[in-house]
Amino acid sequence: MEIAQIILEIILVIIGLYLALFKSYFQEKGKNLATKEDIQDITKLVETVKNQIHFTTQSKLSLKTEERNALVNHYEKYNYWLNTILDTYFGGINEENKEKLKDYEHRLNDAKFKYEIADGRKEVFVNNEEIDELLKELKIKTLELQHMIEKKIGELEYWFFEVESMRSTTPLDQQVAKYKELLEKKTNILKEMNAERLERYKEIAPKDKEFQILVYNHLQNIIKEE
Repeated sequence: MEIAQIILEIILVIIGLYLALFKSYFQEKGKNLATKEDIQDITKLVETVKNQIHFTTQSKLSLKTEERNALVNHYEKYNYWLNTILDTYFGGINEENKEKLKDYEHRLNDAKFKYEIADGRKEVFVNNEEIDELLKELKIKTLELQHMIEKKIGELEYWFFEVESMRSTTPLDQQVAKYKELLEKKTNILKEMNAERLERYKEIAPKDKEFQILVYNHLQNIIKEE
């Protein structure tokens, strides 16, 4: 690695200076050969610098490993969050299993929470302004997508409340017609959600692809530096 090569060259310079400064000392010994004591001093100096090289190199490798892991984890957690939002469908939810709406809310919030942790770790270890700028816009659009889904969950929860109220307040002979109206309302909620989700994803998809490319390029640079 380049840093190791530079430090090794520094070692040679230090040793050269050491020998030059103490040349007269060695000559007094009778020859241009170092005594056992001199050799021990030089060896100790070399070992000290070698240890420093090892420490510096290992520290750098450790930071690069953390940087690589933080970036990969961030990318994985973002796509997990996005896919959790995109995979949220409510067509099979009815009065018997309406509690699943809460499960969907929990999944969304859990995915977002995991992403936020990964995002915080990326901020510590990854320094890439291009990625940061793209993520600002990408996160905003993804949050807007999640908020839209959460709004539709709220509308569906209110829809179930309306159904329960209708059954308890509407005469039995009028309930069929009223229930048809409510079913049409539910269908419209789901259609609106799916249509808006698709439109928002069309905005997110190209930026997600750009994010993927930036992550790949940054990882390649890390490999080159290792």
